Amino acid sequence: MALIPVALMFIASLAIIEQIKLFGHHTNQLIYSKVFFTSQLIVNIILMVSIPTSLFTFFYQFIQNTGSNRLVVLILLLLSSSILLIVNKRLGLIATNHDKYYARLTAYQSVLKNNKEMK
Repeated sequence: MALIPVALMFIASLAIIEQIKLFGHHTNQLIYSKVFFTSQLIVNIILMVSIPTSLFTFFYQFIQNTGSNRLVVLILLLLSSSILLIVNKRLGLIATNHDKYYARLTAYQSVLKNNKEMK
């Protein structure tokens, strides 16, 4: 049971290192970030599927097994899964250079280049 959180923490640490490296070297290939967010989404789906089954008490030993608690956990998992889907979509846009920040960066670089040429 402890393997799932440990594995996610390991993958998250790789994604964090990848994000820190972005400050010094810009890249659009965020491999570890994609792996982490996809893994987290898969775990969320597995946990959502387990809610109506007896596995709920196995995964959530620290939560009292009531209908309202199951509903709260389901809502939290749905919210976090929605956020993960948005993040994965944005990572796809970044990988293909279609994100709005890349467009701003290229516009800024062209302005700098034009200003240099004018001097």
